[in-house]
Amino acid sequence: MGPNPEKVRRTLELLATLTRKGRIEWEKYRSPRRRITTSVTARGNSERFSTSLADATVHVYSKDDDGHHPYIVEIYDDSGELTLHVSSEFGEGAIFTAIENLYETVYESATNIDPFLDSLIQQLEAEDE
Repeated sequence: MGPNPEKVRRTLELLATLTRKGRIEWEKYRSPRRRITTSVTARGNSERFSTSLADATVHVYSKDDDGHHPYIVEIYDDSGELTLHVSSEFGEGAIFTAIENLYETVYESATNIDPFLDSLIQQLEAEDE
């Protein structure tokens, strides 16, 4: 018997919501288990992300390290044991959507692309005058 799907969905949604609000910070990391081959995609370089909370560490990444579906979310307890592993690979519905939304939110937060885009827009608008 696996975890309660509603609790999994709610956990993923709260992680995304708190990330959007700036209450959870994510860092890029490399998996110690295998060498990551980074490919350039429409999104840019694929990344793996991690955050540490009081009683848990959460990892979010693309299974194929290409920045695209399927996405993986792993939650480790405070002793470092893997307690939850969910994937968008075979899912659909609410949990699938929650995993995708979390990956996209974490990617945007951790890569901090908005300040770069703001600067680029200012430069381009100045050239357009």
